[in-house]
Amino acid sequence: DVAMADAKIAAATGAAAPRRDRFDLTAEEVKELSTSDAHWHEEETKHFKVRTHNPALTKFIGKQAEHYLTLLCERFLGGAAYPRKVPLTVFRDHNEYVGAGFPAWSGGGTITDYQSLDSFISGKVDASIALFQLGTDRKLNPELSEPVVLPHELTHLALTRGTLDRAP
Repeated sequence: DVAMADAKIAAATGAAAPRRDRFDLTAEEVKELSTSDAHWHEEETKHFKVRTHNPALTKFIGKQAEHYLTLLCERFLGGAAYPRKVPLTVFRDHNEYVGAGFPAWSGGGTITDYQSLDSFISGKVDASIALFQLGTDRKLNPELSEPVVLPHELTHLALTRGTLDRAP
């Protein structure tokens, strides 16, 4: 049970239980976010360079990513800000996502690229996140409206940053 696990983590760490924030969407908003076109739409937020095939989705994902990264940095980094801009790409559909090299079994991915152990330890690590917009049924991927995968992928960023800050 997620609530029980959260309570145990909070009790063990002395941290407050995480907020279960949602981005509730109306049926009309889901319909708008389910469309895509041939062009990439890009928008930068404080910590992300978001790319999707739908301008409304680009804004929506940017808002979600900033929200969840802030919560994760509060929880795992003592409120420290994440130090880089991260490319966050939402591919049109699962086929495009897999065609870009991500495993077919995954719902999202974080790629951390570093050239050597020294670059990893020094914090010179670039990361990017990938998701997909439409499921095989051509409907909006439910992970975008009731996100689990995006917060999970952002956890990789926060924990990697926390690990680098503690490296000798």
